[in-house]
Amino acid sequence: MIRIRCSTGDIAAIKFVVDPAWNVLSSMSLFVQPSSRSLHAPLAAALRDQDAPGVATLRRLTTNPAAPSLLVVPGYAYNVDNSPAAVTERLRSLVDAIPDRDVQGVGERLRSQESPYGNEDLAGLRRIAQDALVDYFGGVLQPFWDRAHAIALRDLSMRAEHIVKDGIGGVLNDLNDQIRFDGEVLELQHEFDIDIPVPPGGLVFTPVVFKGSGFIVHGPDEHDAPDMPVAIGYPAWGAATLWLQDTEPASSSLEQLMGSTRSRILGQATVPVSTTELAEKLQLPKPTVSGHLKVLGRAGLLSQFRRGRYVYYQLTAAGIALRSS
Repeated sequence: MIRIRCSTGDIAAIKFVVDPAWNVLSSMSLFVQPSSRSLHAPLAAALRDQDAPGVATLRRLTTNPAAPSLLVVPGYAYNVDNSPAAVTERLRSLVDAIPDRDVQGVGERLRSQESPYGNEDLAGLRRIAQDALVDYFGGVLQPFWDRAHAIALRDLSMRAEHIVKDGIGGVLNDLNDQIRFDGEVLELQHEFDIDIPVPPGGLVFTPVVFKGSGFIVHGPDEHDAPDMPVAIGYPAWGAATLWLQDTEPASSSLEQLMGSTRSRILGQATVPVSTTELAEKLQLPKPTVSGHLKVLGRAGLLSQFRRGRYVYYQLTAAGIALRSS
């Protein structure tokens, strides 16, 4: 168990952020045991394809499958937008920030394994890792990247509303069944049994789309900047909707069955969405959208839940099956 003891000030300073690098790097956990990540089976299948951009190189650089040394999870970053250029810059900067001692250790293991990269110097290994990460992001993740980022942002929106309603304690206890907070101590179920204080950088939480369960924790050590926080990645709410069909209008047969507007609503509801958001996206009056939502709800195709002042709608299992047929 990891126990993080929090003062009142620590609790008040807790931050929730979205850092795209967490989602890029956490997706690589599928290198280790792709069959165990059934939630993200489509990505696991792509990673088994050695021809996928960057994948073969990243596999060769991953000398310790349990903790890939050149694929470290970052602490956090603020103000990283979702554009390919910004994500690419973030990935390159992460590799630049890896301490020389760690890169050197990777090089030594690669040489002992007679890897084709074993004779590269530190700069060469960094360059190879950067190029592979960028290729992987652009060739494997980018086709559904906007959707993954939207899920992470939606998670933060839901947490913000939850804080207003139930306080920070309610939010922390709702993140994951392996994370518990009693008002003073944050407990993370882990194989290590340690107690740690909150560092000067505080506590930062970030939603991770490519994480089906558990959590990721990254804390500062003696080599990190003094303002480095303890950063905790938790499974993003609604991550399973990433692999549903696109939010484009459904097939013509579905439109014929229920009409264009209702089929479009089902397409948008693959991620939780409010009446206001639907009205804006579909460019329809809110009363019109509300009427269609009631019909789809009575038909068992949509479920709803409330967060703060807003009611959100999402596909039920029947709705998913209908969309996928």
